[in-house]
Amino acid sequence: MKQVKIISSLDINEGKVTTTLGDEYIPIFLKQGDVDGACGPYCVFMALLISGEISREDIDDLWNIKLSTRLGKLVKGMRDHDTLFRSGTHITELNTLLNNSFGKVIKTDKNLNSGKSLIPFIIEGLQKDAPIVVGVKNRDMSHWLLAVGYEEVNDKISKIFFLDPSGVNTSNYWNAAIDVIDPQSGIYPYAWIDHNEDTNEFIQLEEALLIQNYNYAIKE
Repeated sequence: MKQVKIISSLDINEGKVTTTLGDEYIPIFLKQGDVDGACGPYCVFMALLISGEISREDIDDLWNIKLSTRLGKLVKGMRDHDTLFRSGTHITELNTLLNNSFGKVIKTDKNLNSGKSLIPFIIEGLQKDAPIVVGVKNRDMSHWLLAVGYEEVNDKISKIFFLDPSGVNTSNYWNAAIDVIDPQSGIYPYAWIDHNEDTNEFIQLEEALLIQNYNYAIKE
């Protein structure tokens, strides 16, 4: 039996993945190029949209944001790190910047493990409706994705679903997936599947950061 879990605040409206925490549908997906910066900050911005802590208007006018606001403090910190981390981002840096800007309203939890041991952390966060920034890597690339759901087959986690800021804006809840039920041998065991369900890469999972609004946190 196959089951799919998606963060409950997400919906599909007019062919776009949106959040429904407020009174209107707010598009979530950000493709690299929509705002300046690298993949890590894009994932953080999408997580903050899902959490209801920033608006789409804030993102569309990012460079005019007041630096006294929470988002302004976050953007300033990112600017200080080479224009939104164009040289790359680390989970610890993102976590620190979030705590310094959104710490009063956002709960974060970082996990610096890699590989199979990271999967339970991701799944447990998604079960609490928290988006998770997840690192993936292989010999040729290092990248960040935002986990928004998973698939379960016969009570075993089979796929983790992501919004990939370098991917396409599809009419689904995700535009990338990682197959974790049948890994291959070697240091890059997991198949990265794009929106066309084609396997483009084999990767390793590398670090993760849970981002959740305290107001919407599911009580343990």
